[in-house]
Amino acid sequence: MARGITEKDVFSACDALVLAGERPTIERVRQKIGRGSPNTVSPMLDAWFKGLGRRLQDPGAFSAPPDVPDPVIQAAQHFWEVAQAEARRDVDARVSAGLADAQARVDDAMRSVALAESAAAGAAAWVEALEEEVAHSSQHDHAARRHHGALHVAGSPDRPVAADRRRRARASRPGDRRG
Repeated sequence: MARGITEKDVFSACDALVLAGERPTIERVRQKIGRGSPNTVSPMLDAWFKGLGRRLQDPGAFSAPPDVPDPVIQAAQHFWEVAQAEARRDVDARVSAGLADAQARVDDAMRSVALAESAAAGAAAWVEALEEEVAHSSQHDHAARRHHGALHVAGSPDRPVAADRRRRARASRPGDRRG
């Protein structure tokens, strides 16, 4: 004779599915239990979802049933504590490795910055030296041009006078008024 499913069967199957990381559905609950029609499972699944919020707020709702022997509860608690400790060690190791990697990148970046600043300072000194050299060359060039101009004028003293005479002659012509 076929035995029907109970609300306890559905609730246990839903809890097991959630613990396995799956969302309880009618089909998954039926597969977990191994029997039951969708019409029977559906209202029981709805009742499980309706009570889930209260169960999540009450930590005692997930405690072991009273008929579980103390050694089994103690073993389960020990396994849980060991699993949590191992998870903490794993997270701590990953965080430490990540921090060490980040610190190494920061150190590399700081070395790069120091090299760039040193190169910039060297380039600035080089530019300053070039500017001084240009200024010196410019002064030398100015002095040379003045000297050359003086030589040019000294070599032909009548040039400005001759140009002035030509201008005056043009101005005195009747019809030609160029300046």
